[in-house]
Amino acid sequence: MLDKTFYTLTVAGLDPCGGAGILADIKTMEAHGVMGMSVCTAITYQNDIAFNKVDWIPVENIIAQIEVLLERFQFNAIKIGLIENYEVLIQVLSYLRSKVSDTCFILWDPILKASAGFNFHATPSAEILNQIATRINLITPNQDEIKILLPATTQSITHALSEQCAILLKGGHLTTLHSNDILIQNKNETTFTAPRLNAEKRGTGCVLSAAIVSNMALGLSLETSIIKAKQYVEKYLVSSTNRLGFHYA
Repeated sequence: MLDKTFYTLTVAGLDPCGGAGILADIKTMEAHGVMGMSVCTAITYQNDIAFNKVDWIPVENIIAQIEVLLERFQFNAIKIGLIENYEVLIQVLSYLRSKVSDTCFILWDPILKASAGFNFHATPSAEILNQIATRINLITPNQDEIKILLPATTQSITHALSEQCAILLKGGHLTTLHSNDILIQNKNETTFTAPRLNAEKRGTGCVLSAAIVSNMALGLSLETSIIKAKQYVEKYLVSSTNRLGFHYA
């Protein structure tokens, strides 16, 4: 019998409470019916409301974790989350692109600031951002993160970046009546509308990006993957009465 398993990989940090990072990603991936695997980039010291500190995993150890997995598994889609700096990100992306199939979908969810206020990264240079964008398929910044990545952001600048990789501009942090996300690719925009629910959860960005990666691994289009991922996040938001949600199939 042929192996019909779809394999996904998350390269991200460890959140001990499981609300975000690799634990949330793995839960999301399994709920979507794909085989999720993880590579740890950082050990964080946090709970559902407080962030104390972070210990970074050296880049050679990150790559060593990936290397041993690639000896056995071929990944259909990969997510990259929390990572020490842009230089490490570029090294990891370069390694992945030299090893995985050209059809492997790679998403970068730019964790630039912890919800508790801890800042991870400053604005990258145009050259660094270009090196990142040419190695990924999709970037998923929220409204605060796009201002860090592109401080002088305008429609023309954002559209220019979208010619190198697709951008999903998330609207979850806005105060509007709806939680709309905008997909920008090759200067074209598609809006995905969803109701703004009266619920607060940790790791919704992680869950959304992991769900997109899972759907892409299953062979769905990018637009359909986003729609289904947003539906999954809605279920996650109302799955409990506290800040840590449940993951249901």
